[in-house]
Amino acid sequence: MSAAFAAGFGLHSIARAAGIAALVLAAGCGDDALGSGGGGEEGETDDAASSSSTGSVPPTPETTAQSTGGGGDAWCTRGTEDACYAGPPGRLPAPHPELLWSKSFGGQLAQVARAVATDTAGDVFVVGLFDGQLDLGGGALVSEGDNDVFVVKLDPSGRHLWSRRYGLSGPQHGYAVAVDADGNVIVVGGFRGTVDFGAGPVSAGSTSDAFVLKLDAWGNHVWSKHYGDLAGLQGAYAVGTDSANNVLVAGAFEGTMDLGSDELTSADDFDAFVVKLDSAGAYVWSKHFAGLGYQYVDALAFDAADNVVVAGESSASVDYGGGPLAAGSFLVKLDPAGNHAWSKSFDASMGSVAVDDSANVILAGYFSDSVDFGGGTLDSLGVDDAFVAKLDSSGNHVWSKAFGGPEDQHVFGVATDSAGNVALFGHFEGAVDFGGVPLMSADQKDLFLAKLDGEGTHLWSARFGGPSDQYAYSTCFDAAGHLVVTGSFDGTVDFGDGQLGTNDLDGYVAKFGP
Repeated sequence: MSAAFAAGFGLHSIARAAGIAALVLAAGCGDDALGSGGGGEEGETDDAASSSSTGSVPPTPETTAQSTGGGGDAWCTRGTEDACYAGPPGRLPAPHPELLWSKSFGGQLAQVARAVATDTAGDVFVVGLFDGQLDLGGGALVSEGDNDVFVVKLDPSGRHLWSRRYGLSGPQHGYAVAVDADGNVIVVGGFRGTVDFGAGPVSAGSTSDAFVLKLDAWGNHVWSKHYGDLAGLQGAYAVGTDSANNVLVAGAFEGTMDLGSDELTSADDFDAFVVKLDSAGAYVWSKHFAGLGYQYVDALAFDAADNVVVAGESSASVDYGGGPLAAGSFLVKLDPAGNHAWSKSFDASMGSVAVDDSANVILAGYFSDSVDFGGGTLDSLGVDDAFVAKLDSSGNHVWSKAFGGPEDQHVFGVATDSAGNVALFGHFEGAVDFGGVPLMSADQKDLFLAKLDGEGTHLWSARFGGPSDQYAYSTCFDAAGHLVVTGSFDGTVDFGDGQLGTNDLDGYVAKFGP
């Protein structure tokens, strides 16, 4: 990765020196950050790689038996011979998930496919950032600043429909994307220098500003806004739309920021903000979460009644509306008017949040040492273990599970389908077991994709990797139950239809069957 490109990530990490945990990227239809860890050998199982759970669901019973063939010793799911791991590291020929297609986006420099969303027709939207030249299928795009924002629309088969680039001087980063009921696309992020989203150039000076951009279904500019001052850093990291096509944007800021009503001033370091805009971009209401240290929001999800759950992290105690909560990751549920419904904090790092059709809240991420989501303590087996927890619409614990090993496992994307199934997308090193065949990384960071039912029971899990690092950033289900994932990778990665290669750091998007 080029030095200039790496430096640009400072926009979203909002000054790493302040301790904002690897917010190198965040939220979309799923979500984020980068992890760390080790490796494993073919055919090998790791007694330390396991899953644990609390709540109404018992731990998944042992379902593996040793077998041989192809690549030597393998581990198989009983009664499912073709699920055996019998090939080289990185190949798990399981019956699920069925790959429909995969694509990579790359050039001589670095590209990051940061977030993904789908519309009601099954079209796929990917947003990210790139340096140098990038061809998304409609011809070469060339960055003008340190790195520029890209937005691409693909049809349900992965064919290019249109793509856009935004950037003039300085780095511009696209962090999250949402699609409203009419097929309009909303992109949020942060920028330094100058950018023109379609209504004329706007400048952030030497600091960074947050932006919101609305495009129609054909990629034409509808409206755009930016928020910031001349001294502080501001970034928008999460976006969503409700049933009336209102837009909710969330992120963090330091200094002052005017969202459309009173000017906000950060209390200490970085404070979190949430703002609701109508479909024309007019201000509706806003929230400011402040305390000592830093606060940010980097994920959000709506329920069918247009209540919204926002997720983020705070380094100090904060009152989100229901009384002070301890430092850590937080969840806040707001009604359509922005009134506080409930809030909770946990000693964990939030990767993403989703809400199912019954208004249950699914949160996922990673933790070290131990964490309790309300159903009893989960203990990590290594440095960082992955977790997923389900809360009811009132914030009460339903079930929670941890997946770990001696090295790191991180979830950065979570999504739910119409049946209440839960998808987890992340990256890991070493070993991880979601309840089926234990997965082993080939060398460095590999991807995992797992599907659980609404009770937290394992349905399937798979691993994709290569000799270098692969990063998971975002996932979502489309209306037909297909699962779409996006992120970035070094070296090569094979999702099942041949290797995708890279020159530096490339983006990818892959679509799987229900």
